[in-house]
Amino acid sequence: MVGLEAILLRGALMSESYLELRLGELLDSVTERAGPGAGAVAAVSAASAAALVELAARATDLEQWPEAAGAAAQARRLRERLVPLAREDAEAYQAAVAQLNEHDDDFALGEALARAADIPLEIADHAENVSALAAEAAARANPDLRADAAAAAALALGAAWAAAKLVEVNLAMHSEDTRLARARQIAAGATRSAREALTTDE
Repeated sequence: MVGLEAILLRGALMSESYLELRLGELLDSVTERAGPGAGAVAAVSAASAAALVELAARATDLEQWPEAAGAAAQARRLRERLVPLAREDAEAYQAAVAQLNEHDDDFALGEALARAADIPLEIADHAENVSALAAEAAARANPDLRADAAAAAALALGAAWAAAKLVEVNLAMHSEDTRLARARQIAAGATRSAREALTTDE
């Protein structure tokens, strides 16, 4: 039990501080059991994609894309929501691991697993929105940055599918849960948007 407590303590400390790390240190932390996992990485990837969309929109003349300013603002809002979700996902994961190892409170375990599914679902939802916004930017933004927007759609697609997979895993014992269908719907929507963005010039 001491080993588990040590892991959880490191995890608690990491969840408070890892977003302040340098990139190399953050990636190193991912390799540790108590570090940020797939959900947190998906959130960071989707936030990075949102930043690329914001870049493309801000660099576009409003005569070329009248909605560019609004798209940039929307991308920024998505980015600002996704970043804290990375930390929240890490915390939810650590709480679920703690409950799984306790084996003495089924209700608490259910609550922990539900939260461990809810946060990736929110990450996936935001990632799909980023992908859709990226597809629009890939078609309408400054031509010099359309490739960046298409790349953003691909990054958001990966994040959406990764987060949707986590929802599936965390709800494995609840096959009728509506969140499973929602996660699949989100992943499919992100796929359509990314395909549109990546084939705009074909």
